[in-house]
Amino acid sequence: MKLILFSGGVESTALLTMSKKEDLILICECPREDYVKNDVNWDNCRKIVNYFGNESIEFKFPTTIKGTKWVHQINWFIFISHLIAESRGDISEVWWGMHHDESHKIKTHTIERRRILEKCMTAWRVLQPKIKFQIPLEFMPKKQQWNLIPEEIKPLVNSCLYGNKCGNCNKCAEVKTLVGI
Repeated sequence: MKLILFSGGVESTALLTMSKKEDLILICECPREDYVKNDVNWDNCRKIVNYFGNESIEFKFPTTIKGTKWVHQINWFIFISHLIAESRGDISEVWWGMHHDESHKIKTHTIERRRILEKCMTAWRVLQPKIKFQIPLEFMPKKQQWNLIPEEIKPLVNSCLYGNKCGNCNKCAEVKTLVGI
């Protein structure tokens, strides 16, 4: 069974298109200091998971995290995934969503993201040496990932760092630039 780390954005929703019914989805919210509480985004995550028919576990971090870097989110995903794997005993893989694009700005950002992710993957190998940590779509452009998503759930997909499709953060800009919406 796979544990798929789900944020409700393009990459994680594209991963769900590859999931099997028995796969478990971890919906995790890690609010930052400047995060706008958005229950609509949380509800949309549930609707997306329900569309694919998977069981899910929801984790809402009880306090805000200082800073705005996405590394805080992956750290919590790793920690919570470890706890789930330990308690269930039936997880064989963990999947994380990521994309690949060639524009210089995105490529530079992807290199930084990759360095951080390598550190997290090293931690994962220490915590769970028998469970693979996979990034199945890491070499697929975001536009192609978007095209994997069924039309009826595309309006629910939200990659915004602030959970409200602000149009100003780097994730909103990335979706606009790379996906064209």
